[in-house]
Amino acid sequence: MERTYADLVARGRAEGLNEGAAMLKASKEMERLGYYPKSPTIVAHREACGTPVFRISDEEFRVGLFQDIERAIRHPDEEVDRGGTYVIHQQSTRAGS
Repeated sequence: MERTYADLVARGRAEGLNEGAAMLKASKEMERLGYYPKSPTIVAHREACGTPVFRISDEEFRVGLFQDIERAIRHPDEEVDRGGTYVIHQQSTRAGS
């Protein structure tokens, strides 16, 4: 497993990626190969989904919140890595956040 990961990082470096990017790409490939557990992902679909669970303002996207959701919207029907937990504040009215 260690050799496979090292080989994948080396392959990424040979493709011109910096060390960090090569490591991220290698980790994703390790997931695909079944060596690492699959990271949580989200998928945005083109069809209407009914009433939104919560609304995201243009300003929230503009300042960089919900980057994973924004990537999913830009790439419908493709798995996108989930960005972790969302920041919740007192004025948040988001159901299910």
